[in-house]
Amino acid sequence: MQIERLSGKNMFLALLIPLLLALIWIKSPLRDSLWLDESITAWIVSGSLADVIYRSTEFQGQSPFYFILLHTVCGDNPSELMLRLPSFLLLILSCTCLYGICRHWFSQQTALISILLFCGMDEILKAAISARPYMLALFGMLSAFYFFLKWIQSNRWPHALGYLCGLFVSFYAHVVFLPTLLIHLVAYLSEVEPRRKVSIQKLLIVWILFGIGALPFVMQFLSLAGRHDTLYFAVAPGLKIIALTFLPPYVLVYGIAALLMALIFGVGRGLYVPLSGLFPRQSLLTLSIWYLAPPLLFLLYSLISGNSLFLPRLFSWYLPALAIILARVLSSIKPQAALMPALVVCIGMIFFRELLRQWHQEDWR
Repeated sequence: MQIERLSGKNMFLALLIPLLLALIWIKSPLRDSLWLDESITAWIVSGSLADVIYRSTEFQGQSPFYFILLHTVCGDNPSELMLRLPSFLLLILSCTCLYGICRHWFSQQTALISILLFCGMDEILKAAISARPYMLALFGMLSAFYFFLKWIQSNRWPHALGYLCGLFVSFYAHVVFLPTLLIHLVAYLSEVEPRRKVSIQKLLIVWILFGIGALPFVMQFLSLAGRHDTLYFAVAPGLKIIALTFLPPYVLVYGIAALLMALIFGVGRGLYVPLSGLFPRQSLLTLSIWYLAPPLLFLLYSLISGNSLFLPRLFSWYLPALAIILARVLSSIKPQAALMPALVVCIGMIFFRELLRQWHQEDWR
């Protein structure tokens, strides 16, 4: 990823990112006892490599990929911190990918704000401090999309290879991230012709290679399908849960507070948000599908099958889109006299919330 020079105000935003990550690190229960699913992870990686493969295949709903990586990195008797540290590091890498994706469409300021919003989202933080495969899958999804956007504009094979590797990481970390291919197709079709240098034939070739590489998972998928009744444990979603999923309450509070500050400092000074052109055509449809499709797909499946899988951690890959959308709206506030107070309040509330956050802890180890 190309390193960009930061302006003064953007340098300040960039410095806030490591400060927020440090606060998350300090406040997170990274060294505390494992919760139930993490204790399963600890048990899976505690044996030999053969044990890891057998246990993960037999007792988990995803491939052994994450558990093999964790076993390789942490050994067969890791501490709580060592089990969780890879997920936290993947959060940092995911932020760099999110920055590159957002910069594909929007300004440097918007990209930096999107990272701060992304790091303040509950499901992202849960994934980042848990010894579970969700952060690895999310990183794979974001890295794949980043390289995909670079590839369709450059038509260079290193970008295509990066895209393919990201797809494999995401898929083998957790199969529920497979529908992200829909977002890639929408982004491809939305890109204006002069900037889209990759033919549909080349895209299909890469997808075919991905399909071939995904074949080893077929046997486990068939095994999971045979015992699918044991995999459903979520409560059927009601309207309240659905509404709170699309717009988490804390995000709504951030937005209202920022809007109030913009009104207070912008009224009489030419306050406006340029709605026309706020989201260019190539970004509007992609971000809309990225934000709406994951929860809707899992909701639709839950309603049709009668077996609920409506768990935000399973479709957390919609949250980067929400972060980008909110960051774009926030950064478009004019004039600067209204924008800066809105930014200060919104980002300040993210920091304050993390400072006061109390994590629910379990003692399974």
